[in-house]
Amino acid sequence: MLIQARTCRDFSLKGKETIPLPGMGSKVIAVVLVAIVVAAGWGYWVLAPKMPSQVATYTTQQTSLLTSSELAQLTSTSSAILTSQASQWIDVGAAQPVGYYLGLLESTGAEPYVSLARELRELPDSSNATAVAQIVYLALNATISSRPSGPEVKEALELIIRGGTPNQSDFSYAVPSYNTELEVLYWLASSTQFKRDDTLALAIAMSNGFWVTIGDDQVRNAVKNDTSSLLAFLRETDALQESMGYFRLEDLPLEAKIALAWTGGDTGTHGPHAITGSQTTHDCKRVKLDLTGYRWDNVNVETLRQMRDHMEQKAWITKSIDQTVANVEEYFFFSGMNQHYKYVSSWDVKVQVNGETVSARNMNNANFNFRYYLEHGYAIGVCEDEMTLASGFLKSWGIATLPQLSYWKEGDWYNGHTYTMYFDAASKSWKCYPSQIGIVLHDVRDAYIFLPPVMQSTYMPWSEEIPRAAAVPYPYQSGEVNTAMFSPMLNITGSYLNAFIKGVDSTQIKAWLLYGEKPATITTTYTTWTQQGAWNVLSDGSLDLIGEDGKIAGDLGQPYVDLANVSYSFYNRSLFFRFSLRGEIPNRITTTHVTSIWYQVLLDVDSDSRTGFRWSNNFTPDYILQFYVDFDASSKTAKAGSLLLKYSGNGTDFSWTPTGYTPPIIAGGVGQDFFVLTCEYQGISVSKGSTVQFFARSGILYDGKVYNDPVPDEGIISIVL
Repeated sequence: MLIQARTCRDFSLKGKETIPLPGMGSKVIAVVLVAIVVAAGWGYWVLAPKMPSQVATYTTQQTSLLTSSELAQLTSTSSAILTSQASQWIDVGAAQPVGYYLGLLESTGAEPYVSLARELRELPDSSNATAVAQIVYLALNATISSRPSGPEVKEALELIIRGGTPNQSDFSYAVPSYNTELEVLYWLASSTQFKRDDTLALAIAMSNGFWVTIGDDQVRNAVKNDTSSLLAFLRETDALQESMGYFRLEDLPLEAKIALAWTGGDTGTHGPHAITGSQTTHDCKRVKLDLTGYRWDNVNVETLRQMRDHMEQKAWITKSIDQTVANVEEYFFFSGMNQHYKYVSSWDVKVQVNGETVSARNMNNANFNFRYYLEHGYAIGVCEDEMTLASGFLKSWGIATLPQLSYWKEGDWYNGHTYTMYFDAASKSWKCYPSQIGIVLHDVRDAYIFLPPVMQSTYMPWSEEIPRAAAVPYPYQSGEVNTAMFSPMLNITGSYLNAFIKGVDSTQIKAWLLYGEKPATITTTYTTWTQQGAWNVLSDGSLDLIGEDGKIAGDLGQPYVDLANVSYSFYNRSLFFRFSLRGEIPNRITTTHVTSIWYQVLLDVDSDSRTGFRWSNNFTPDYILQFYVDFDASSKTAKAGSLLLKYSGNGTDFSWTPTGYTPPIIAGGVGQDFFVLTCEYQGISVSKGSTVQFFARSGILYDGKVYNDPVPDEGIISIVL
């Protein structure tokens, strides 16, 4: 019987299990923070609002007072810091002068508090005693506990002091001589009630001070308003997450909150209004960024709110962050390619964006592309534009993202791919969607993670920045690398990037993003992976393919379609399948005949002829485990991915629906002549001791016709877990 593999690969994501959101946007009930009057000697933050607070606009300078005993405690020792037993986090009573609160910082005699007081004094306007008091209390009342956000308050302040002031030598125009990140924090404190251990407010300040540094007066005013709106929006999203029992953005580590607060995508070197880069005349080393450029580069809160509502309507949001990411990525760039996303390969294709004519690729404008998608039913651009759009959707639900870029050599030039890196709260690690990594699992030379501009004194790049130069493309200039805007992973291999499928630990990424450590110590089992259980080999003695027109001798000249052998193993509640091929899976093809290839394991997990597809009387598969490679119609480059499909037909029709689980390719892949595919027992609804029947095969779409190579030739293998 002919297996139409193409059919089972083209399913939309309809029918996935999701948990609908109980109301978004206008459905959210806002409540006002209630001030807590604290008795003398006790002043602990005890109010944790279940829903987001209204943004409090202070018309008078109100804040809490320290008791005389607490002030005496502060001034009696150079290292005294308020503890949770002697702290206040309220906004009642008459304000003290600004100098009073700065004196509290200075009286500690400790860093970063003394420097914080000095830099607050240097701000062009720090006359709002309420704002200053909030910053002081945020610094001195940080929780000392095992809670992640507690200790990170001090760390964030140290980073702000170290990196928040720009370096005048980087610019040909005058930039602020004071700490612009601290100024944004001051603006937030002037308009918003801080929470205890408010690392979210700190992260927003750290990510957005740079726009004040490089922007004109209009940009400055926009940042002041936008950061307050962003904080309110993210708190609102956090309250929704809490109400649903989902992972909360307030519990993210510091580097993830900074990434979440960075709304500028990959605007460092790409886009018509990039900070620097060959596509723009607005090089912000020489010319201040205007409001048009700022609005272009940043996804705004209005767009984020609409994106969040759209995520709810499409049922993309699930408790699993991995699955939420998969829903977005598949809808646009993989299953939905050419339906919900139109790939624009030519720079000559133009589009009007807010009255400006630009190439319809590498735009880096999430606001425009989201509107375009709503109007036309599909978004446009290249991988970078999809990254910007997908990142906006994920940020709208509080999922932290940053751009990751990979480059490989093609002759004397470099080609590249940009995709989204995201934080998975379940594993406390940073990941990339496996199918995105699959695109670059070949001759990768360099890979980069975009850095939010926290450390401004060393941030502005040279013109030879490799990601800009490579993506143009531009000759590789060895030895002329300034990666101020990127954390580089130089001279790597595709299997190195596989670590981002399983996840790279949060502490490792923090070291790269915030402390400039080189990511050369990343460890992964993928390059040296060995299965602990015994391999069982299935032989394949034939090159023949079964096509729509009957049996064909040979592999159509594509040896990677023929299976040298397939091995299987089971260990620690997982099944493993190793496909050995007679040729390497190409990362690019020159022929026009081949559209896609696939490798499948058909699994009958219940030995029940009443369920699954009726392949034969003794074999009715319920699931298909699949690795596939599509070749882009214009560039002929590989786009790889993996799926676990569940049978959804009536027994005789070959109908399959994705389960939502993305099986990892833990070794090999594009550019290699083998790969290892795995799935957990629970993913295919079996338990230890169950009998699972399966067979493996490969297939190819050649000149629009399907050809399959079943293995083993003689039929079905049955194993007992």
